[in-house]
Amino acid sequence: MRDAVSIPTAAGEYYLLNLPPGPYRLEIEKPGFKKVTKPDVILHVQDVLAIDFELTLGSASETITVEGGAPLVNTESAVVFNHPQLCLSG
Repeated sequence: MRDAVSIPTAAGEYYLLNLPPGPYRLEIEKPGFKKVTKPDVILHVQDVLAIDFELTLGSASETITVEGGAPLVNTESAVVFNHPQLCLSG
């Protein structure tokens, strides 16, 4: 098997030119996507083929770490602290 040089277009199309007739296996790979393979593509003399591929998202991993501490507000009790001898001056 040999690799072919492709010419990309702005629309995301790729052209493979001057390929000899015969059987081909096409593989498409892109980081973040699953690899797609079309194993039985037959190319005849003077063929012009349009072969569509649909890429699906591959496995991605993401780690989120959440650390908790003591709550800033007591959410367990509705007691209001009211002490007459406590004086706050600002």
